[in-house]
Amino acid sequence: TGDSSFVGNVGIGTDSPTTKLEVAGTITSTGSLTAYNANPSINIGHNGNSAYIASSMNNLGGNSPLVFSIGNNNVAAKIVANGNFGIGTDSPDLSLTVKAGVDSRLGGIGWESNDGVHEWSIDANNAGNFRIYKGATAVARFDSSGNFGIANTNPDALLHVGAGSGAAVDTAYQIVAEGSGISGIQILSGTTQSGRLVFGDSDNNDIGIIKYDHSDNSLQTIVNAAERMRITSGGNVLIGTQGT
Repeated sequence: TGDSSFVGNVGIGTDSPTTKLEVAGTITSTGSLTAYNANPSINIGHNGNSAYIASSMNNLGGNSPLVFSIGNNNVAAKIVANGNFGIGTDSPDLSLTVKAGVDSRLGGIGWESNDGVHEWSIDANNAGNFRIYKGATAVARFDSSGNFGIANTNPDALLHVGAGSGAAVDTAYQIVAEGSGISGIQILSGTTQSGRLVFGDSDNNDIGIIKYDHSDNSLQTIVNAAERMRITSGGNVLIGTQGT
């Protein structure tokens, strides 16, 4: 009991220790394990191939980063002095920064279902695209221009849904629905409500409307903020009047 001091290396389970304390076997502690010097670290390894956790005080005025490394001094993750956490980078500039090790889906971030069947992942590639994958298939992406494609890997509009028509996209339009078969946009409303396409400008945000009213199954056209034409449920076309 009490304190003890030794001169030279101490070995437990070995008669040829090469460090101040060398243990051949398992160490169990009910307290803390402290490493403290200019470059403290905890190394875990075998036959010279080690992983380590380290904290360096050099040139940081006491605000030391925490480094997680594997293999031959390869930094896998790092928490820097301001609390930013980097994976694959030792200089994270955001709260969480992930740098891909390869320019592919395998360098991204993934989520797997509990049963291991379904996997979703995201990555950012060297071309400036942000991609979303289901399994190994890209299902959506933001390109470097900010265009977003769903079921389209090369979007030509701010929102480009689908692909395969072979037609050229008019880039004057912000939304494109495309397909090799029937393509369209469906508007579903309540049985007493209406579905609308609304046109506006800086003077009037709904000066023009095409409206289908489900309460009476009529199609109405509003021009210059007034109804100008209506097709009734019976197929009559009314111009300049709202009669039946």
